[in-house]
Amino acid sequence: VSAIDSIGGHFLHLSDIHLNLVPGSCRCRGAGDDTSVALWNRVKRKIKNILQSKYPPKFIVFTGDLPAHGCTREAREQNIKAVFGDLQKLIGNTPFFYAPGNNDALSVDYASFSDSDGNTPINILGKNTKFPAPNAAKVYSKHPKFGYYSASPFKGLRIIALNTIMLYKHYHNKEDPQNCPHKEVKYCTDDERRAQMDWMEAELDSAAHHSEKVYLIMHMPPGRDGHTGHNYFPCNWKDRFLKLISDNNDVISGIMY
Repeated sequence: VSAIDSIGGHFLHLSDIHLNLVPGSCRCRGAGDDTSVALWNRVKRKIKNILQSKYPPKFIVFTGDLPAHGCTREAREQNIKAVFGDLQKLIGNTPFFYAPGNNDALSVDYASFSDSDGNTPINILGKNTKFPAPNAAKVYSKHPKFGYYSASPFKGLRIIALNTIMLYKHYHNKEDPQNCPHKEVKYCTDDERRAQMDWMEAELDSAAHHSEKVYLIMHMPPGRDGHTGHNYFPCNWKDRFLKLISDNNDVISGIMY
């Protein structure tokens, strides 16, 4: 979607690429083969056309899910590197902002952004990578272990990139030896969730102090899962998240997921 920006111009919103370079290598609970190489090639041509148009977007947001569902560790890394590598070639000097999805962990779906060795979807790209926010005019604050940060494409607008998978009730911070999520593993601690919410509140206060507007980008929003009907977030974290939105509706200009 190429959306009109309230500050002027427009931006490009991408999400849920779910690339599967090797058919059959990434399957879990009937998810299928997701995005084939042929489909991804068509998407890349469309992105290229948009970026080379008469009025190209001022920036790009990508709200998570790089690899296909239920991939092996090897396939996850392969798909993640392929998507980021292709996007790096496409975007040129356009500011780009990535927020983690539930399929982006290296170990298993819904797992911690960092694995037990401290590897993430970002640092496996190499120490010279500019992701998660290549070409940003400014990076304010980042928490690479958990994948959330804030940055700016240009003066007056702050992008707050959240890892809302941490707020999901089935998120876990331990690697699962199985290929599918939702096994009996240790889930995210409330201290980790609280730290991100405290950080989000401080970022919104800082943006207001500097007379900046804010776009929130995330993969998983508050609300109900369309598949199960259950709430994505436990009620206490959903309530705090929504209160932060309500208390800062004069600062927040957009929410993308």
